[in-house]
Amino acid sequence: MFAVPASAQLIQYTTTGFFTGGGGTPCNTALLGTGATCLYANGSGLQYNGSPVENVVNGGTSGFGSFQTMGLTQQSFAGNLFTMQIVQTSPTVGTSPNILGQITGSFSASAQGGSGGLVWTPNFNTFSVGAVNYRLFVDNTGGINIEPPRAGGVMGDPQTIRGNVSVVPEPGTYLLMASGLAGLGIMAGRRRRA
Repeated sequence: MFAVPASAQLIQYTTTGFFTGGGGTPCNTALLGTGATCLYANGSGLQYNGSPVENVVNGGTSGFGSFQTMGLTQQSFAGNLFTMQIVQTSPTVGTSPNILGQITGSFSASAQGGSGGLVWTPNFNTFSVGAVNYRLFVDNTGGINIEPPRAGGVMGDPQTIRGNVSVVPEPGTYLLMASGLAGLGIMAGRRRRA
């Protein structure tokens, strides 16, 4: 049997998340499957909608869920943390069917988001789950900008977290590639002499 080439390997995962912290104004939190909410007594809130099953070909761009604000009153959410979890179902490592990775970030006021705008800044934007590398795309603030709710309590537009997903080649793969390139070089040298 031949292994699927790394360049064509399919990566499959889902995302969930949860809020923690709150400083002087902690939020009530809920982890509801792929959704989590941070709600305040004044009716404002921040919701994270996780991504359902994502199927990504190695090296592709994919989504990691989205943030959405709600309520009639602006809320800073400062002091709250959000942790996004990656549940990777393929490729597996050993006998484990689900591999978990997570990234935590803090909220602060967004310089570009207007009144009530937020930015979620991950502590780091690259991490690995088994042999798979995940890299989040962040804007020039170093985080994910989140729009405030609209007038009349209309939820803000979903702000999708996006990133790149790729398989890290094993050391043996590099050796195989190097030997293949060396072989091509030898063949080219022989053709020149002939």
